[in-house]
Amino acid sequence: MELSTWQEVFQEKAKELGKRDTWTLLPSDSLQPSPGWIQYKQNTFARFHCTSCKRWWGSAQVHIHFHFKLSWGEGWVKMRVFKQQCKHCKAAKLEEPEFTRQNIEIVLTNLQQRIQIKCYGLKIDKNPVLTSIYSGDMKGPHDRDHCEACSMGVCKWRACGEGQRDQASARPAQKCTANRQDDGPFLPRIVPPSPPTHENPVLPQADWTPLIGVIALGAGLLLRLLFR
Repeated sequence: MELSTWQEVFQEKAKELGKRDTWTLLPSDSLQPSPGWIQYKQNTFARFHCTSCKRWWGSAQVHIHFHFKLSWGEGWVKMRVFKQQCKHCKAAKLEEPEFTRQNIEIVLTNLQQRIQIKCYGLKIDKNPVLTSIYSGDMKGPHDRDHCEACSMGVCKWRACGEGQRDQASARPAQKCTANRQDDGPFLPRIVPPSPPTHENPVLPQADWTPLIGVIALGAGLLLRLLFR
């Protein structure tokens, strides 16, 4: 890691703060949360060189953690850069990443803005974070098995879970609907027929007019026979 370049760019960014406070960058191989220290995490692009097989590879998931504080005119920044191993070598050592100066400036510019917000009360409606610049070829997904940050559980790819990430990348998100199953085809809604009702049926009314006429005629003939 180009420590002299980091120190040089860091002091340039410290002067740009426009304060009388002095700021010091302290590289560290182990960082633990401490009271009064503010944590800030970034990931950027860097290249690695295996000292055994001389292979080079690039990664856009190189994690850098910062802990900083300002006290009585003195500012301190602890920085830890996570390493990676060569996937082709057995028992490979953790290799230091090599950064371009441009990406170092991007990382420290983002850190400078965070210091302005947290230590000097700078108010920004939107917090624009500069993105790293990639150089060289990157083949395949992030190599989680050879990433120091992943092995410690601080890399976002390991934290989100291998199964969930692979499943999420395999298919797009689906909207939840009443007739949608998670992994099956869309099923149309089938409306069953209404069950028969058990109410009493309404019978049609009978026409009694002809019967009444017959009875009246019979009654008339009977009276004529009786009064002869």
